[in-house]
Amino acid sequence: GGLSDKESIAVAPSGRLYAAWDEADLGNELELAWSDDGGASWSSFVNPTGSSVLGVIVTTSPNGTVYLTWWNLFSDDIMFDWSWDGGLTWHADVRVNSVAGSARSSGSWQIPIPAMVVDPSSGDIYIAWPDYRNGNQDIYVARSVNGGQSWSSNVRINDDSGSSTQYMVDLAVDSRGNIYIADTGNFK
Repeated sequence: GGLSDKESIAVAPSGRLYAAWDEADLGNELELAWSDDGGASWSSFVNPTGSSVLGVIVTTSPNGTVYLTWWNLFSDDIMFDWSWDGGLTWHADVRVNSVAGSARSSGSWQIPIPAMVVDPSSGDIYIAWPDYRNGNQDIYVARSVNGGQSWSSNVRINDDSGSSTQYMVDLAVDSRGNIYIADTGNFK
């Protein structure tokens, strides 16, 4: 394309590779493609959403369901979508942040790009993101136990009591189902 940005890649249990990104030259359009031959050839691009995005993340469940999460640039929301047929069809986008418009940027590089991980044992999905609902960026996390059809209450995970800004979050899950979250803090 032109200006491909914020790329993400995942490998399904079947071995299919998925790549997702936002195409900045096309108004930050979400793009997804897959390869069944180790990356030698790729499918046509698919755009599962009509919104402008930044920071799309792709992963898969233990059964091969494809999951996407991203920051919607115009609504300031963290969105989620899934495909049970390898990326051919998609469902309605679901907002993950419980306070509409709370996933706002806080400066030029302090943008609310989400992180996502799937527990390989339970299949639970976790999404974390920088959220501005308290007047500065805090890290919030939500969990889905039903493949992203609904999400738990949002939980603030950073424990600072001041006006610190947290952003650039990432997630990991271990074999016992423990979730680990790391972020960058910009202390004021």
